[in-house]
Amino acid sequence: MTHYEFITEVNANHDQENQQAREWLKNATRFQLKKTGVGSNPTPIKLITKRYSFMESNNCFENINKGVKLILDCYPTFSTLLNKNSNNSSDWKIILEEIFQDTKKNPQRIIDHDNFNLEIKYILNEDLLYILKTNRNEEIGEFIEKLKRNLDELKLKYERENKINDIVYQTNGEDFRNILVKIYGIDQHDLPSNEGQEELAYLGLYRHAGEILIYLDVIYDNAISLGLNPYLLYRKVLIHELAHAFHHRGFDAKDQIWDQFGYREATRVYIVEGLAQWHAMQYMIHLDNKNRNSRGENLLTILWMSLFQAPQYRHYLNWIRYSNENIRRTIVEARAMTGSLKVSTNFDNELNLNHSKSV
Repeated sequence: MTHYEFITEVNANHDQENQQAREWLKNATRFQLKKTGVGSNPTPIKLITKRYSFMESNNCFENINKGVKLILDCYPTFSTLLNKNSNNSSDWKIILEEIFQDTKKNPQRIIDHDNFNLEIKYILNEDLLYILKTNRNEEIGEFIEKLKRNLDELKLKYERENKINDIVYQTNGEDFRNILVKIYGIDQHDLPSNEGQEELAYLGLYRHAGEILIYLDVIYDNAISLGLNPYLLYRKVLIHELAHAFHHRGFDAKDQIWDQFGYREATRVYIVEGLAQWHAMQYMIHLDNKNRNSRGENLLTILWMSLFQAPQYRHYLNWIRYSNENIRRTIVEARAMTGSLKVSTNFDNELNLNHSKSV
């Protein structure tokens, strides 16, 4: 999939994807971003793109490299052609040799999509759809834990083979805000702020004031680098950021919200991102079931991407044996007790206690 095809597909389907994700979250969490006579308008979503892909620009260099090499291999004939129109063929040869050496210095590193799918086919040696549709959390959790271990091994293999492009680590690292400016040319008002948790934004951002930003160019480059379908990664980011909005501003049955969601304790970032990732994973499982996707491409997208992100984006993997009702009840209880999030250890303990109850 080219960058142009990706942006075109996102623009064509965004309204439908947005509505589908919101309806699923509303049913899964029993929260809603707007109630009759209560609350504000639904959180708007801004798709950020400069229609620039670092990966595709590198592909252009590769193509130039190949073309220059072909010309150099056939230089006597090329020189004859040049002499018909110019007397500077020697200068052209020097220029082409310099271009070839320059573009040869930084070869592209990428996980080939087809090869990645073959690796996944080998890993997925069980009936994925049967396991996912059982709705037995222990069985599903055990399967995902096993799948995650296999993906960890595959990640180590790719790293040893030097197949992970630097852009993945750059766009999921501490200097991400600068990367948005230097590589992708993102405007100042579309950058994460240096306050609160916004500096932790990578592929997308939920702003507490009531706005969602999705960085499409960054999503595309990460997906292409890691052998993923860019559209499925966009879909994962969309549900993740919407989940933040529902968790923070979604009114529950008691008309409560979390006004200070995620701002007071440094450890709360693990719960903020954990909850968003957990619901994103459940949604991706839902889509694989709905579309009868036996390769589990939606589930694999979130699992594989999270292995390359900061630890808070993997915290949800501690909860994969819990049910949706466990998660929902623990959130509601935390809202009722504190009005804001508890520290991560307490939240995890409460979730485990909730899991022990008959629900």
